[in-house]
Amino acid sequence: MMNFIEVHKAATSAATGKNVNVREVNKLTLQVFGTSTTHEIDFYGSLNGEDFAPMEGLKVGDTTISASQTVGIDELWEFDVTMIVSFRAVLTSIGDGNVSIVATTSK
Repeated sequence: MMNFIEVHKAATSAATGKNVNVREVNKLTLQVFGTSTTHEIDFYGSLNGEDFAPMEGLKVGDTTISASQTVGIDELWEFDVTMIVSFRAVLTSIGDGNVSIVATTSK
């Protein structure tokens, strides 16, 4: 059974969102959805849970796209979080509608 973590729930303004503890896992899958047509999400990882740096993931369905941010909606992203303690997806801007982000982890 998968455990889903709400990172952002129908956010309508820029926000850091919930940090995801990835200490005991190797992979994080993220889903971005909502009604917004103008927004930006930046991906970050941390080795110590306090200091975050940009982190690249692969867009599911098109693994030629590796990025540390997205402006897309209705997307899935996968991240190798081996050796990472905490992950966050920061909604850095939003111009309309709302954005939700959920994550799940696996070993």
